[in-house]
Amino acid sequence: MHGVSVMPFQDFREFLDALRKQGELFDVDRPVALKFEVAKALRKSAAIGGPAFLFKNNGTDFPLVGGVYNTRAKALIALESTEAAVVERASRRDIDQSAAEDSDRRRPRYRCA
Repeated sequence: MHGVSVMPFQDFREFLDALRKQGELFDVDRPVALKFEVAKALRKSAAIGGPAFLFKNNGTDFPLVGGVYNTRAKALIALESTEAAVVERASRRDIDQSAAEDSDRRRPRYRCA
């Protein structure tokens, strides 16, 4: 299916479940202060390539999730891919692009009157 993109997950919750299963999402049920604790936890986790966080009790009506794409490992989970597959696909795309550009350069250019 060249050129067709398929979404790996039906919705964001499904993606969060995949992160959780891989140990890349940590659920925080205790009350947290949005202004200080959330930012501190996300900054520290990003610095060490740690998990994403889902803060369920953050003083709002909605859960807050952060850090879901702060590491290559989590991005690969989002893509349902591996490092090798991403590199291969990018290389193939570069080769296809170069071939198309070469073909365009060799094609004679005529103006229609």
